[in-house]
Amino acid sequence: MINLDELPFVVSRADKVLVDRMTIGGDPRVADALMERAGMMAAEAIHRHYGVDQHAVIVCGQGNNGGDGLVVARRLLQLGWTVTVVISALEGTSAQHIANRRRLEALLAQPQHRTATDAASASTPAPAGTVVGRGRIVDDVADVTDASAAIWIDALLGTGQNRPLAGRFRRWMDAFPADRRRVVALDAPSDMIEGELLRPSCASWVISFGAATPEVVARLAYDPALRIDVMDIGFDRADLSACSSAARWLLDAGRTVPMGTPKPSQASAHQTAQLANEPVASRSGGAEAVGLAPVWPMLGPNPTTAPRHKYEAGGVVVIGGAVGMTGAPMLVAHGALAVGAGMVWVFVPHDVYSIVAPGALDTLVYPLNFDRDKAAWEAVLPRDKSARWNTMSDADGLGLPVDAIALAQALERATAIVIGPGLGRTSFVAPLVDYLYRNVSVPMVIDADALHLVDLEAETQGLRVLTPHWGEFRSLCMRHSGMKASFLAGTPDEYQHSVSLLRRMISMYPVQVLLKGNPCLFANREMDVLMDTRGLDVVRAGLGDVLAGSIGGLIAQGVETMGAMIEATQLGRRALARMRAEEGPRFSPLASQLPGYIQRVLGDDLGK
Repeated sequence: MINLDELPFVVSRADKVLVDRMTIGGDPRVADALMERAGMMAAEAIHRHYGVDQHAVIVCGQGNNGGDGLVVARRLLQLGWTVTVVISALEGTSAQHIANRRRLEALLAQPQHRTATDAASASTPAPAGTVVGRGRIVDDVADVTDASAAIWIDALLGTGQNRPLAGRFRRWMDAFPADRRRVVALDAPSDMIEGELLRPSCASWVISFGAATPEVVARLAYDPALRIDVMDIGFDRADLSACSSAARWLLDAGRTVPMGTPKPSQASAHQTAQLANEPVASRSGGAEAVGLAPVWPMLGPNPTTAPRHKYEAGGVVVIGGAVGMTGAPMLVAHGALAVGAGMVWVFVPHDVYSIVAPGALDTLVYPLNFDRDKAAWEAVLPRDKSARWNTMSDADGLGLPVDAIALAQALERATAIVIGPGLGRTSFVAPLVDYLYRNVSVPMVIDADALHLVDLEAETQGLRVLTPHWGEFRSLCMRHSGMKASFLAGTPDEYQHSVSLLRRMISMYPVQVLLKGNPCLFANREMDVLMDTRGLDVVRAGLGDVLAGSIGGLIAQGVETMGAMIEATQLGRRALARMRAEEGPRFSPLASQLPGYIQRVLGDDLGK
């Protein structure tokens, strides 16, 4: 469970490096203090978890991750452990790494030794520089002996890993034990290969320093047995917020971080001075790590910027509802209204308008003639709000049809579009879908039938969010040449294959994706692929329509896309859970009931 009082940050690897550099500010004393604090905190956490009189095999690389491992080795020796450090004879790549290797060698050269039992029973901790356990340094895992019950610590590459493991490092990782409970990774698992399929790491526990990375967090949901602790080593929370794309959808003490926050140009002067001058020993004890689990936080509107009228609360245009599927667009509309959208316009075909309109008490419903070609749609719809024409005054003079005028006016006011539920896949609806997808700057959620009509290779003018279920996702992949070969070259594990395909899709096309189902997968370029193993928990007709509407309603209110996808999914699941609790054995969820339960869940969150 995420502790909202001590929220960990999720930042890209590049941003994490940036925050690290800003914190150090070119001062080697600060760099050394950061590495010392990280290693000391990790060692003490490992000691608390596994207990006294243990043997640790610490496999170190040549970079800063290896330097952290050397600090861990030194501290575990002082805590009474037997320590074997595997590290190449080559020098490290940083002054801090080299300094910590020499400190470890100097410690091992001390003649005074006490047994681990003595250390465990001592009333005071061993003084710095005292060797309590037994230790040695070897240059290959082949030289490791008596490691059948050892705790293995991965300090090879961490977040600096940017290529597949090969050569010596690959062989060293292959030597890690099959029992994951005995493997700890520092900062990030070194077998986390960018761009390849997600799979369980060899580690069961990742200790991240300052912030986790999307690649590590993505592992959480695919690999529920994984534990991640984020340890505060002194990065400034404001710096992390400003650098973190995820900080916009992870709560910071109950507040969302506004979009467009500029990245800081330098670290906090107080923070830099504190890290440089404060003794590490006084900062390493008693610090709490923050645990991550695949439970997503809720977002909420900023109460200081409450809308003054319905259009400021966000407006959603919903397009769909062919014969036999008239309920779908209304479920979308009610989903958008349930999460707080101020206005919803629903456009349905002429021949079903008389069926839909009488029951539409909360929305504006209009008939629409879909049977126009692309040139006709271009003549009657605005391309973007900066170049819109005044439909109210110019409509008569332009001789435009009434239904097109209504759609154009709605698009001028709308802050989100949801298109596809109940739309049908006939050829006469394709031109409108294609025109809107390519030309309209309003953020658009493409769902259901519209997913079968869009061309992902087309250039777009605005945000595009795809919300397919697993079957629609397969169809999307098969319809696009850039995805088809990868789809056909599948793996036996469908979830792994889907993660790989999602990564390919967001890298090739300007889209963000929610792959609906159990589990749900969320994907965009900024945050990679995240997975929620619980999904919606229930699969019923119409639930996806409510979910698409909720996403559209949140986007319309200014919630960032990844946050909207995650929050809508969590709201749906919580609403279904409440429905199940209240109905008991009679529980059989109807999509038409879900928006009302979402409103009740939101009311509970707001204390109403």
